[in-house]
Amino acid sequence: MTLSNETISEFTIDTWNLTLSNLTISAFTIDTWNITLSNTPSAYTLDTWNLTLSNTTTGVILDDWNITLSNTSLSITNVIATPATGFVNITNINITCTVTSPHAIVNVTMNMSGISYDMTNIGDTYYYNAIYNTIGIHSYHIYANDTSGDKNESNTYSFGITEFILSCSFTHEVTGKIVTAVPTITGATYYKWIVERTSETEWIPYDDMCNQQFVLPKGGSYRVTLTAKNSTNSVDYTRTVTVSKPIVVIEPVEVIPEEEFKLRNIYEDTGISDWFEDRNIGEFILIGICGFSIILLFFIRRPKKRIIYPIKKEEK
Repeated sequence: MTLSNETISEFTIDTWNLTLSNLTISAFTIDTWNITLSNTPSAYTLDTWNLTLSNTTTGVILDDWNITLSNTSLSITNVIATPATGFVNITNINITCTVTSPHAIVNVTMNMSGISYDMTNIGDTYYYNAIYNTIGIHSYHIYANDTSGDKNESNTYSFGITEFILSCSFTHEVTGKIVTAVPTITGATYYKWIVERTSETEWIPYDDMCNQQFVLPKGGSYRVTLTAKNSTNSVDYTRTVTVSKPIVVIEPVEVIPEEEFKLRNIYEDTGISDWFEDRNIGEFILIGICGFSIILLFFIRRPKKRIIYPIKKEEK
């Protein structure tokens, strides 16, 4: 079989000469077939044509040949489902592909279980999003056609849907009076913390998940609960956290004899203690100097007065 391309033009119908040499019926007969094909080439690559020949020979009739030609210039590539595995009734599976053709695309569909779903495009990229309610392996393929009449189908691909598992747990470290909790959460959209007899947080989005710190100044043992939830269910995880209690220092007690105790009460009750508490160091120094001066003057001895006694002279 010999195929020769006589013309290549986007607007010209190509003519192909197909020669089939048949030696099984007659050694001296050569069948010649003229076949005309419509060419829709891409910018740089010649069309690829799939040729299928089936021989329906009978004993007395010259061979008849059935020829099927398909043009593959319409391409479907980069087919992928993200993520490859999701949770039933929760995970959004995004199926994407790239569809190109030298002609305008008419329609692209994602086909699953005998049902076709139209795909949305951004440029040459087509996508379809959905949440699935059945567990198992879901097989699909992509179909596309363009304005030239060309059509194509992709290979069959698949993604998995598994049973949903909601879980949460945490570990913790204690530094002084500060407790740092490290959460592990799967299948949840929100979570929160509850510390027994102490505090409770608001619902925190799963995307904002981070370590949580609690201050427990009184010490002791506390039940800390982590709760995670989604649109259908919730789950709790609780563990006991122990923080050392503060050390209480007992000061020694002074034992005061009864008589001294009474004197102290008199001192405090009469207001003398308040008077002394209101004085500053300068006032005490001044009072001391004045007192010392008074005592000094008191003890200084005065000089004795001289007494003059008159002397009576005797008359001669």
